[in-house]
Formats: sequence, C-alpha cells, structure tokens
Amino acid sequence: MLGGVLGGLGGQPSSSGSATGGTDLISVGIQQSAQANAPGMRADGTTVRLQLSQGQTSEGQIQLQAGKCYTLIAASNPGVLEVSIKVTMPAPMQTQVLGESEAGMNPMPTVWKGNCYKSPLPMGAMPARLEVTMKSGSGMIGIQPYAK
Repeated sequence: MLGGVLGGLGGQPSSSGSATGGTDLISVGIQQSAQANAPGMRADGTTVRLQLSQGQTSEGQIQLQAGKCYTLIAASNPGVLEVSIKVTMPAPMQTQVLGESEAGMNPMPTVWKGNCYKSPLPMGAMPARLEVTMKSGSGMIGIQPYAK
C-alpha cells in the first residue's frame, strides 16, 4: 500500500487512485509505459502525484512489501520535459540511494527498469522516500509502483 506524502519542498503533493482503471492523461501514460517497462508486473498501491514547477523538488513515500520486486513507472502531463526521481530510505538514513531514474530529457521516467528492486526485509513493509525534481518544464507527474 502506498504511504502518504511526506510533505513537499515546493510542490503540491497529493495521492490518487491506482493507475489501473484511471482515464486521465497521467494514468493512461503510466499504463502504456508499464506495458513496455514493467512486463508481467501489476500496479501495487496508489499513485503518488506531485505538481511541480521548473527547478522545484518535492517528495512522497511508498511502501515496499517484503517478497515483491518493484519497478516505478512515472508519467506526466504536457508541459513536463524532464523529471528525475531518486528513491532513498526515509530520514535519518535518506543518504542511502535505492534507485534513480535514467538521465536525460524524459517526462516519463522509470526506476528499477529491467532490474526490479526487492525489499531486503524478510516480512512486512519497508518505507521508501521519493525525491522528485522537475528539471525542465512544469506540471503534474504521477508515480506508480508496479510489483511482481
């Protein structure tokens, strides 16, 4: 299950329903990207949505369940040109980076594409912090965990 948003550093975070079944541009973008970048995986939890302007950073939180392997799929609405996502442990251990989106101009980044991330915990859920930076453009981005 997706945890609540930790509080923005300039964005306006919110959470929304699962990417499966959504009809808005972000949900459709996530579904299409997941077909190519998370084959055999299913949406796990709800979508973290963040509204950002160029240069702003905001954060959210997801829960990684033990025994599942995760890929994060993101999509944005028009106006977003480049977004970066960094996944870390929550404070005070947030210097440990668990994954990052690929570099370059990409309004629809993925994290752990091809090599899904598995929680090291034997049971329960592990919180993970999402740090999202709008490098170019502005608008809404949605990030959906996919798991198998």
